[in-house]
Amino acid sequence: MRTQLKLLLSLCIFGGLFTGCASGPELDKYPRREIDRPYTLPKGVAAWHIPGGYTNTVSNSAPAASAGLIYPLVWESSLSDDWNLIWFPIPLGVSHQIMNTDKTRLGFSFLSGFGYGSSQGWFFSPTLSVSDRHKISNDIAIEVTPSVAFDITTGGGPVRWAANVSTGPVLQLSDEFALKYSLVLGVANGKDVMSGFQDSSSVPVGVTSFNMGMGMSAVWSFARQWDFRPSYSYSGIGSQNGQQNNTLFADIVYFW
Repeated sequence: MRTQLKLLLSLCIFGGLFTGCASGPELDKYPRREIDRPYTLPKGVAAWHIPGGYTNTVSNSAPAASAGLIYPLVWESSLSDDWNLIWFPIPLGVSHQIMNTDKTRLGFSFLSGFGYGSSQGWFFSPTLSVSDRHKISNDIAIEVTPSVAFDITTGGGPVRWAANVSTGPVLQLSDEFALKYSLVLGVANGKDVMSGFQDSSSVPVGVTSFNMGMGMSAVWSFARQWDFRPSYSYSGIGSQNGQQNNTLFADIVYFW
């Protein structure tokens, strides 16, 4: 599995760098500095994401568990400067930029995941997140991101939900590299409070849980058409059953 993953990432990176997959002039409208970027891609620009992650979960009531995932078929396409479609590979989401000034950037994303399970029937998992970023200086900003997620099934099971808000600084350390730090507060009923990779079926229904976590992420624009976005998050502060989650995540993004 590791060999296949390394091969896939190598082909994606070096193939794109050497073939150049011609970027259009519209890409010049998209800054390489993360702190200056709009919430949505400009009209005429598209992006291909290769996200992958690994999480480890421990608690007082269950043995330690871990899970990993890589999904190289996530696309973004711009309908306008302020509206993007998100494909998996059919359009399952939308992003909208409400405001983008010299000091303030505001937008939201909605994902409408669905699927089928033998025990729960068809399920619908909508997620809504909002991003509100305020610049303090040319290289420092504060970002607040509230989000809410649901699991709704046709098999008669209860509706599971989770909501959280994260806040922290965005630090632009160079024109190509930025760091983000965040503190996360969450509340949930029957769903992972931090909305990680954990199977929601292992979380008790009918019990409202509170949690606090923290995270750090980076955005490295290592070439004009490429981003590398790694992140680490921890949740478990204030957990009622001692549950702690450590999650590593990375996203390679190609623009054209």
